Amino acid sequence: MSMIRSTLAAVQSGRLRTPLATALRYVLAPLSPVYWMIVVVRNLLYRSSVLESKRCSGKVISIGNITTGGTGKTPVTLMLANWLKSRDLPFAVLSRGYQSPSEKGSVVFNSSASVSNDVVGDEIALLASKLPGVWFGVGRDRMRNIKTLQEKQDIRVFLHDDGFQHRQLLRDYDIVLLDASNPFGNGWLLPAGNLREPLSSLARADLILITRVESHTSAELAALKEILRNYVDVKRIFEVRTAISRLYDLATNEPVELNELSQRKCAAFCGIGNPDSFRQLLAVNGITVNQSIVFDDHHCYSEADLVLLRKMLTDGSCDLLLTTEKDAVKLPRDGFARGSCAVVEISVAVTERDDIFWGKIAEVLAC
Repeated sequence: MSMIRSTLAAVQSGRLRTPLATALRYVLAPLSPVYWMIVVVRNLLYRSSVLESKRCSGKVISIGNITTGGTGKTPVTLMLANWLKSRDLPFAVLSRGYQSPSEKGSVVFNSSASVSNDVVGDEIALLASKLPGVWFGVGRDRMRNIKTLQEKQDIRVFLHDDGFQHRQLLRDYDIVLLDASNPFGNGWLLPAGNLREPLSSLARADLILITRVESHTSAELAALKEILRNYVDVKRIFEVRTAISRLYDLATNEPVELNELSQRKCAAFCGIGNPDSFRQLLAVNGITVNQSIVFDDHHCYSEADLVLLRKMLTDGSCDLLLTTEKDAVKLPRDGFARGSCAVVEISVAVTERDDIFWGKIAEVLAC
């Protein structure tokens, strides 16, 4: 089942371009118009108020995307959360908790208490570890979680993770992320592609963030913006750069110097929505990776996985493993010896017109 999911994701994103991938895409193609019709009718019902979006007593900023797979929502959510913290604005993070036990239920917690990724999922566990004292609501019923959160504290702002398609909750601001390295997948709607909605739905977005621009030329980004111009005002498009903020040892949390990696034989592994983005980030920072292993997005690491990874260290494949923070929250600290596995911590920032970007965020919160 795991291999089927990973293969399907690679076909939908366009990463897999073999004859078999093409054949599979055409097998799934007849279902995409059906999916398109469902999305169009649903959006029409909301636009005509037949289906009602509910407003809460607080400001809601949605951080979403128009494709499946990773576009960088977690680091962008963290960027916004840190901005809110710096201004002492009481806020909480809402999430569906995709592929976690909390998804079908409701979990409200404060990050000052320990929480397991087995309960809330890897992305929320990671955010909670980086945002001490912040409240979180995880589960499908966002309005229920908002009510519970506001009973606990006077929360004025809600960051709605992956909220672009969750139209039951009325948003004050919709931010949509597009990965510069793979903005539209193979160009098809689900299930033949990984587009959740037609590109025309981008017109609903208040802001578009093009993420991972560090791996692309100005000409490539200009070409992407030219496509987006058909759907949104270019003044609403901003570029976001991803950078390695630090590396640290998984076992000890001790810092690992970036310049030391040129002397190491490195291998990378990850289970994220866009594994290519991790490899590209390492390459941009001058890190040569001799081998890489890709697991499914949200992969839960088993002992067999750890044995496989440790074997790479003992058979000469590498002398240092590199992984992401999203993966690290699911790995046991004693799973690897000291100095054998380093975690890559990233940060994101708006690269141009950032004063305008933050001004827009401040403006909507002041309304």
